[in-house]
Amino acid sequence: RTGRLGRGSPPPCGGRRHCRRTSSAAGGELSEPLSPAEMNVLRLLCHHKSNAEIGEILGIKLPTVKTYVSSVLRKLGVKNRGAVKDAAVKLHLI
Repeated sequence: RTGRLGRGSPPPCGGRRHCRRTSSAAGGELSEPLSPAEMNVLRLLCHHKSNAEIGEILGIKLPTVKTYVSSVLRKLGVKNRGAVKDAAVKLHLI
């Protein structure tokens, strides 16, 4: 599928080793590490992609996208998509 992450795509964290750092946006630590799929969703959320766009890019169904988005929000300790990028930057995830 064209546009799908994978072959030839850079890692969502730019190849940095701290992709899985455990840190919470408020407290500086994640509740638990993000999976590779969650990191892909995080990167797309930071680019203000909708759930439908994320599903198309990653080649996954909308309910799966919603599950990943909810998990990312929970692990970053934020309540909405608007806070995701700030938390990710603070935690050095992007």
